[in-house]
Amino acid sequence: MPTQTALHTESINRQHGSVISAQIVLSEITCFFTWWYVEMPTWYIGFFQRVATLCDDTFSISLLFKTFFIPWHRDTSIVGRGFGIAMRMIYLPLALLVTAIILFILAAATILWAILPIISMFFLLRTPLT
Repeated sequence: MPTQTALHTESINRQHGSVISAQIVLSEITCFFTWWYVEMPTWYIGFFQRVATLCDDTFSISLLFKTFFIPWHRDTSIVGRGFGIAMRMIYLPLALLVTAIILFILAAATILWAILPIISMFFLLRTPLT
């Protein structure tokens, strides 16, 4: 059986009652802010790490840094070494740029997630005054 919130349990217990206690409302608000500011940022951090790992695996960034001076396709001539370094010098900045853009978008979404209730409350409180 899925977990039930205090408000849901109280509504089940009082089939026809219309009284909701302040304790239940306070418990629901506390649960919401715990979920919003503790559980979800933890999830976003884990997601951020998984995306960073996925980008590293997809673009082989760490592998290309490790093998930067290794010849291209094991061609040990000067041309093979030069071509390998040149290709990595072209590819690595592009891969790092794409990874940085993706991670920046995720970081911005996480920050927006954190300030969204504050912005909502600001506009909600400002509306009757205008």
